[in-house]
Amino acid sequence: MLAIAFVVGLALAAPPPAVDCPAPAVWSVTATNTLVCAGVPPVTPPDPGGGGTDPVTDECTSSALRINDGWGKEAIETSRYGTFKDNVLAIKVAPPVGWTGDAYASWVEYQAGPFNRVAIMTTIPCSFDKSKALKYSGGQPVFSGNSNRPAFRYRAGAAASGDAGLTPGNVYYLNIKNANPDGSPNCSVSNCSMRGGVPSN
Repeated sequence: MLAIAFVVGLALAAPPPAVDCPAPAVWSVTATNTLVCAGVPPVTPPDPGGGGTDPVTDECTSSALRINDGWGKEAIETSRYGTFKDNVLAIKVAPPVGWTGDAYASWVEYQAGPFNRVAIMTTIPCSFDKSKALKYSGGQPVFSGNSNRPAFRYRAGAAASGDAGLTPGNVYYLNIKNANPDGSPNCSVSNCSMRGGVPSN
């Protein structure tokens, strides 16, 4: 019995493998006399960047039409990115660090009929929740529910009575859908394409 215990004791005292066990984890012996790296911290996946899925909240479905390279452009045609019908158009608004000034983003039908659009500025792609929308200085959401030409003003820094306030370096979204004021879809053609921009000034 002593011999057996001595042998087991040697096995338990066996040195760990050459592969490092990252701190604060430590090598531990299991009930089956196997060395394992215990307490390994979870690995946080990298931010996909490039206007991909937001690591915190993203309400877009696979059918959403995303425009991630719009900042600073004044003539963007949605048809160059895909079909815009009953899906959501999510336009990334990414003012760079150091940006100053104010701008006016306007979107209108292009090679299609003047259908009503519902539009909102928010930090969540594809969201139309007015409680999470950007706000004007008076507290009203940056939202348009009854116009075929949604348009918003925005500026660097604090919001104003008619301007959404953007923090340079942060990412925002202008979400648009072809819908009536009650939210019901209204695009009756194959592609209710639009044209607009996300100017920097």
